[in-house]
Amino acid sequence: MPDAQTDYFSQTIASLFNELGVNPPFMETILLGDCRYVGRKFRAGGYQVIWWVENDTLEVFDQDGQSIRIIELEKNSKKISA
Repeated sequence: MPDAQTDYFSQTIASLFNELGVNPPFMETILLGDCRYVGRKFRAGGYQVIWWVENDTLEVFDQDGQSIRIIELEKNSKKISA
């Protein structure tokens, strides 16, 4: 059974794609850098949302790969952890 943080995180990602006019499902990829976990990438409808674990942000990219929004999760009322 998923925990509350996992549900919140999934809902947040789905809401971002919904705002972009893209409905789930989305594809998820784990990101590694220098053999360590750095985040997750979610893709749907040509858009991407990357969760950068180190600074606890979500970065939204448009269909051309341009960053269009950065959301600082630490400031949200529900903290999401890796």
